[in-house]
Amino acid sequence: MKKAFIFDFDGTLAETFPVFELAISAAFKNLGAKMPSMEEIFASFGPCEIGIFKKFCGSRGDEFFREYIRCTAEVLKTYNLRAFDGLEGVLEDIVKAGYKTALITGKSKESLELTLNAIGFGRFFPVRRWGDESGSIKPKNLRDVFAELGITASEAYYVGDSVQDVRDCKEVGVDILSAGWADCARIADLQKEGPTAILRSVGDLRRYI
Repeated sequence: MKKAFIFDFDGTLAETFPVFELAISAAFKNLGAKMPSMEEIFASFGPCEIGIFKKFCGSRGDEFFREYIRCTAEVLKTYNLRAFDGLEGVLEDIVKAGYKTALITGKSKESLELTLNAIGFGRFFPVRRWGDESGSIKPKNLRDVFAELGITASEAYYVGDSVQDVRDCKEVGVDILSAGWADCARIADLQKEGPTAILRSVGDLRRYI
């Protein structure tokens, strides 16, 4: 019997990559540095943003990260970041049905709080875990959340959009509902990994409540 839903953020709750691109571009411009290509930056995903900045900016990594967070806050003042249509109602139904909820993301705590507040979903996720500058730690975070919620892996669903999410969930033995509702969803790649299910719309989540 399932007792919890654990969600990813980027590409699952909201399409946040435009905010990321605007903020990181502004940070490099403001600090007078040549920015790597977005392809290079995306290829470095795994660590949270401070780890990415330390990779590309060396000893100035902390400085660039602080500027990136400042720029993220500035971008969010004018960029209308919104959750995917229908998610608020689904999350309300999940909570009303008595499920425990948590959020696990690979982004930094600072950028998580900014973007989560922007979409107004903080109330849904009392338990949160974020990334680390050393690299991906989602399997560890999943195990920590299971312990905090007082559940086993078999009693939860993880909802995430990436291929790596599928691999991480298989590592810890939790069922993954792959979120395929974003425009950038990699459906064919997800199918190759064999998640528990691929959900093409937010409404498909209701079948699992």
